Amino acid sequence: MTPAVDFIYIHVFRVGGMYQIIKFSWQISAGAPLPKSHDFLLLNIVILILHYASMQSEIDETNLLRSSIARFSAENDKIKAENNKIKAENDKIRAENTELKARIAKLEDMQTQNELIKNLLSVSQKLLT
Repeated sequence: MTPAVDFIYIHVFRVGGMYQIIKFSWQISAGAPLPKSHDFLLLNIVILILHYASMQSEIDETNLLRSSIARFSAENDKIKAENNKIKAENDKIRAENTELKARIAKLEDMQTQNELIKNLLSVSQKLLT
């Protein structure tokens, strides 16, 4: 008796984040006619379906990533708008702070002048008495 010949086809494909392995095998006895062409056609159809399934999961994953990017982009735009608003408020506070510092400096100068006038008046009164 002549030994049989085994044909094995292994297909690896990705579904989501996992890899799947499918093994097809068939056996041909030595001296037997080759498998009919429709058997090979069926096998090729199954292989194409598996390729489509693996590609579809990658397409789904790509679409999910695109929607995540769009969502993060929208959130980023909101954060940028809020940041611009805070920067405008900060600029307003800084301007007010500069104005208040100028007023304080002016008041300190006036106080110094008042103290000088007071001292001069005090000295002149002592001289007159």
